[in-house]
Amino acid sequence: MTRLTLLLFFVFVATVSAFLPRNEYEAFKKFQKDFDIKYSDPEEHKQRFLNFKENLKEIDRLNAEHKTAEFGITQFSAMTYEEFGKVMLMDQPYRSKEGIAFQHSGTTPDAVDWRTQKVVSHIKNQGQCGSCWAFATTAALESQIAIHHKEYKLFSEQQLLDCVTDNYGCTGGYLDTAYRYMGWYGQVLEDQYEYVASKQDCAVPNGVNHTKIDGFYDIVGGEDDIANFVAQNGPVSFSIMCPKEMMHYKSGIFDVPDCKATMLGWHALAIVGYTPDSWIIKNSWGAKWGEAGYIRFKRGVALCEMDSGAGGPIIKK
Repeated sequence: MTRLTLLLFFVFVATVSAFLPRNEYEAFKKFQKDFDIKYSDPEEHKQRFLNFKENLKEIDRLNAEHKTAEFGITQFSAMTYEEFGKVMLMDQPYRSKEGIAFQHSGTTPDAVDWRTQKVVSHIKNQGQCGSCWAFATTAALESQIAIHHKEYKLFSEQQLLDCVTDNYGCTGGYLDTAYRYMGWYGQVLEDQYEYVASKQDCAVPNGVNHTKIDGFYDIVGGEDDIANFVAQNGPVSFSIMCPKEMMHYKSGIFDVPDCKATMLGWHALAIVGYTPDSWIIKNSWGAKWGEAGYIRFKRGVALCEMDSGAGGPIIKK
């Protein structure tokens, strides 16, 4: 940073402090500290603060309109909606029905939470890359292996990002295509092929074990069948229209009247349980977002088309 640039930066900070409401700039500084975000360029710093102020207004509006969820400052609060959609979400739904159609079986309990069985891996962070498809399918695999084989492993999302050539890296990918790759080639461990949040050349290490699946299911019967699958088999991956309200989600049961009207892109996540009123959903935006990395969706309304793209791996016991 040049001396002139540095001087302009301090002039901007002093101007903001002197003429703008103190609580807004204090909130912005706290946001930067909480999420370890730094802007070295004065112009970017200025624009990010302007974005942040607009998002504070949006958060206030959302909290006034929505009674079952709370919205607040997240790591995305200095982004525009357009930027968030571009760097965090998929550009298409990427849905296909190539798996075995799941058949509802047995009874479905009123509530399930696989986290209580300690078979759900920790919250991960996809970074600024639309690789949610790799995280959602890997989350389902990790839990299913823990449930059915009693093995607690973390698998490599970067391998899927680099090596599933029929998908599209950081712009999105089909969940079924990721599962098909897992069946053909298997997945190595996370620490054997570490995540870097960008698509690279496929470079699976030699001489390591590959965990394969025995096929995959598509759940085509709606929310009741998703609940039945989760209860009988374990967590599943699914995709949604991602509305702009999710960018600001902090806690509570998420429910928006029209996801299509406010969608910014498509997103893939994993269902790890449910209650009579809500779905318990594992996201890949880090543990500081939402309810320690999770979000709850209202159940029974097919929110954001969440019932249209669910599926999970087949793991033989």
